[in-house]
Amino acid sequence: MKIDVFATVASHHGTGLATIDGGPESTVNYKAAQRAEQVFLWGSPILPNRDHILRIRVAGDGVVTADRFDVSVSDKPEVTTAAIKEVTVTFTNLVVKLEDAATSIVDPTTVKLFLDGTVRTASVARTPPITTITHTPATPFEPGSTHVLKVEALDTAGGGITNATTFSLPAPFFPLTGLGGPASTAGNWGFRQIWNAGRADALVSAVSIALQANQTGFSGNLQDVPAPVINFGKTANPGGGGLIPNDQPLPAEPQGLTTNDFVLVARARVKIPRSGDWTIGVHSDEGFGLRFIGAPFDSVNGAGQRDDNFPEFMVEQNNSADSNSRGILKNIAAGTYEIEFISWERVGAAYYEVYAAEGAFMNDADTDQWQLIGAPGGLEIVAAPPRLTILGLSKSSDQVTLNFNSSAAGGQYQLQESADLARWQPVTPASFQNTGNNSFRFTVSGVTGTARFYRVLLLGAAP
Repeated sequence: MKIDVFATVASHHGTGLATIDGGPESTVNYKAAQRAEQVFLWGSPILPNRDHILRIRVAGDGVVTADRFDVSVSDKPEVTTAAIKEVTVTFTNLVVKLEDAATSIVDPTTVKLFLDGTVRTASVARTPPITTITHTPATPFEPGSTHVLKVEALDTAGGGITNATTFSLPAPFFPLTGLGGPASTAGNWGFRQIWNAGRADALVSAVSIALQANQTGFSGNLQDVPAPVINFGKTANPGGGGLIPNDQPLPAEPQGLTTNDFVLVARARVKIPRSGDWTIGVHSDEGFGLRFIGAPFDSVNGAGQRDDNFPEFMVEQNNSADSNSRGILKNIAAGTYEIEFISWERVGAAYYEVYAAEGAFMNDADTDQWQLIGAPGGLEIVAAPPRLTILGLSKSSDQVTLNFNSSAAGGQYQLQESADLARWQPVTPASFQNTGNNSFRFTVSGVTGTARFYRVLLLGAAP
């Protein structure tokens, strides 16, 4: 038998996660540029002819609906074989557990694992009635990617066993490569306003509009300006205005910024002057997404939430009269970090502010030291560094080589690694070489074990 899911799609809809009988989750995408009903969204693998439980849970990034479920039942006799019981996946590891059936006991020497149609190397271990298959990908799975998994084997009686399913990796609320828009300059956020680009009614649609604005042939309107602080209110209807007074008009209003359906993107490179706890706060109407690049939020309080898969992000992903959120950075090292912020306006009131204070604070009332980021007495905004371009990453035996370009003459660089894209640490030791013509190379020896991610940070100019 087979179960197919049909539903309504729309620009403000989001993502569901479907499971059969508590098995592996599959992503169901309910988002589309144009609204449509009775759209086929997801189909189960072929299932035994018996009762099953289908569950679709809301991922939390928009509306999820159910129009109908079609159940197709085969008239062929049911043949019960060992089946996939559980799939556990991270960016760098895949574990599949097969469970024996009463008349189908897995022969572990015959197991083959296929990913996206290609047989993959895997280790197989058996503790009856479970056969565990483990695969480490040569390169980490991409965030947000979906893969087709198939397991083939024989049982101890020589009967064939075939199981297939799909799995999806979590994705951040907006791309790790960024939203585009201008970089910060000394004392100023880089601030982009986008309008006449479609309906902005949730974080997911705001991100889509922001990414469209980076494309050649974008048909909407945008304005890029420097902004000393993010403390804006729509002149026609500034709403509650947040915590800090003296909201300023949105810079694009004289250029025809629409009163409804616009998106704001802001970027700032900020200095954390002392190591310890710091809190970043946001008030906005509507919601927002904020990424503090280089340090994870320990917790997020108020209306917002932390992305536990990508803890550099805090968000209030739906329309809100006041997003009222604070993210705590615990034991953050003094240094320079990047902030990327996005918000939007659907209809009605609109205001936006981003502020900070030294210490760990759950509520606005917990301290009187809040300052707008970039304001006198607040976190200092510095000019964004030259952009680094990765030229190539290769591995030979136990040695990893990463080549990159940078226009920062005399810059100081650090190579970092991560197993999950959530937590990063410096790679030590790592050999650094200037290869000429603004090109550089990191080399790491003794690399073994699981797959990992690498990134290069520019720490600052050399004396």
